[in-house]
Amino acid sequence: MAADTECLGIAIDHRIRRLIKPAEYFPPDEAGNHISILDSRGRSLGRSRAERDVTTKLAGPQSIGGIAVVLQQPRHNHPFDSGVRAVIEDCATLRALEEVFFVVSGRKLKLLRDISVIDLLPYTTECNWDDMNNEEKASAFKVAQWALGSKQPDVVLCAGKKYLPEEPRGLKGDMWKLESQGVGAVFPERYPYITVKDKDGNRIKIRRVNGFHPSRAMNYLPEHSCLRQLLFLVVAQTCAVYGKASWKEEDWMTALRRDCSTLYENSAGGRASKYIPEYVEDYLKLVQGDIPDAIVKISTNRARSSTQEASRDLYNQVVSSCLSERLNDASLLIGKISELLPKPRPAWAVKENADALQRAAEATHNLGLRAEDWNDYAWRGATRLKAKVIPAIASLRQCVTKGRKQKQELNLQRAKRAFLDLAVGVETTLGHILDEDEARKRRKKGEAKQAELALLTVNMGHLKLR
Repeated sequence: MAADTECLGIAIDHRIRRLIKPAEYFPPDEAGNHISILDSRGRSLGRSRAERDVTTKLAGPQSIGGIAVVLQQPRHNHPFDSGVRAVIEDCATLRALEEVFFVVSGRKLKLLRDISVIDLLPYTTECNWDDMNNEEKASAFKVAQWALGSKQPDVVLCAGKKYLPEEPRGLKGDMWKLESQGVGAVFPERYPYITVKDKDGNRIKIRRVNGFHPSRAMNYLPEHSCLRQLLFLVVAQTCAVYGKASWKEEDWMTALRRDCSTLYENSAGGRASKYIPEYVEDYLKLVQGDIPDAIVKISTNRARSSTQEASRDLYNQVVSSCLSERLNDASLLIGKISELLPKPRPAWAVKENADALQRAAEATHNLGLRAEDWNDYAWRGATRLKAKVIPAIASLRQCVTKGRKQKQELNLQRAKRAFLDLAVGVETTLGHILDEDEARKRRKKGEAKQAELALLTVNMGHLKLR
């Protein structure tokens, strides 16, 4: 995996790449009691030593400060007996947090060494919750509040929320302040800090960043790359806040948040799983419609005369075409199909899957054939992009081979990589265009300043002659 070009199986948006800065945790000498608070809670509930050990290790270093992530509650079937590493590898949410923090921090922050992960409801699975009375529920929230109050994190990424449709908010104590406000939402800028009471009643001031549960991107809507981009963005914001860097919300960030919020709401939270034919239908929509439409839009771009205007036109054209997002989505869809393929199926489902995969192979091959036509298009101002797109699209034909009964078969892993590599190439090119545009602006600004100084020098000379 490239250091700053891909993460979680997709190409990182070029604008998010620019936000990647080294962010290191330098633990202070002062230690908190959050580890002992969580361990004591586990003991009081009769939890195994293995579960307590995993919970406290995820809660991060003993020292105070740093970054904390608040999730919702543990899964009912974590492999605690196998240790914390096995739990992380078995949990898409924890794996995602580990990978994203590492990449977005410039490969500086490691989950177990530097980041504290604490649930709103420690040791409380959904099954446990259903059997608890209100006093027990309030006690669970209180333990998380005390742990975070003792940890005194510099910033909290709020990625969990427990919906209580009937119970009063008072059950949550101060933890409601550290809950996610939903996919794509942001906390009001006028309230950069909140306070939570620690075990001794002291008010601890904490900065927070609104996030969302990573399972939304990894499990419930895994075929939509925009949610993973949003995860990169909120982690980048968390690292920036921790590093005391200024954070400016830009239009493209607002658009990404809005698109993800709309997607999540329209999908009713997403489905935890689909059948292969359903994923194939989504894939066909991309390779037969969305991706070709985006390429045609870019390749028929009518560039303006000046280099700067042409560059800006091309950049806006490529970004608005959503080509990179479509390529990322295609790669993710193939990945989901690959995951489902080995699972045992009844005979009728095997045939349906085979028919769907045949359609996917034909569509992929046909997309590869279209590269010859697109090669003849103008591609005004987009020769660098053309050099990446045409060979990559043409190479898709090599992902399809003749199988039994001369039917076309799609090499899923090869096709997945081809779409991902092209998405990385598109994002890299967009980054270069943006860099060059900014360099031109700086150069023009410098030239204007020099001209102004030269004029001032001439005027001063005239004054001396008088």
